[in-house]
Amino acid sequence: INAEYMGILEMALVPQEQDIKINLGTEEKSSENTGALKERAPEATSEPNQNRDVITDFLKTANHPGICILHLIFKFGAIFCYMFLSIFVSSDIMVFIFVVILNCMDFWVVKNITGRLLVSLRWWNRINEKGENEWVYEGPKKPLEKNTDYRVFWYSLYLSLIHI
Repeated sequence: INAEYMGILEMALVPQEQDIKINLGTEEKSSENTGALKERAPEATSEPNQNRDVITDFLKTANHPGICILHLIFKFGAIFCYMFLSIFVSSDIMVFIFVVILNCMDFWVVKNITGRLLVSLRWWNRINEKGENEWVYEGPKKPLEKNTDYRVFWYSLYLSLIHI
């Protein structure tokens, strides 16, 4: 049994009123007549996880970080499934059906949620008095500032077409 586990076992078996002194190298635990354990704070690592910081900082600048993540999940989910689902499913027809369904879901999310919230775009179809189809497009009243939401929407839209 590892020395660390032995120390934990000893602490569990010794009544709390007794003095305990355990030294396991980097961690020092001790108590004196109170039964409370004092632990030395872990030292900070010299090199933080920079990838996580970049993503976190990038999403902190977004007005709608959750919507940005949703947009990316739907946009690249179909591509990922197209490339790797055949490993798990033997039928190409099932892969095709799954990818088509994911692309439909992506279209709906882009049209109704992310397009409206990230870049202020809306469009719909209506029938006019003559019975003809009329497409209505709405955009922002003033040009959008190229912020994080704008970049996530348009860059992912163009990057998702590259796989073809």
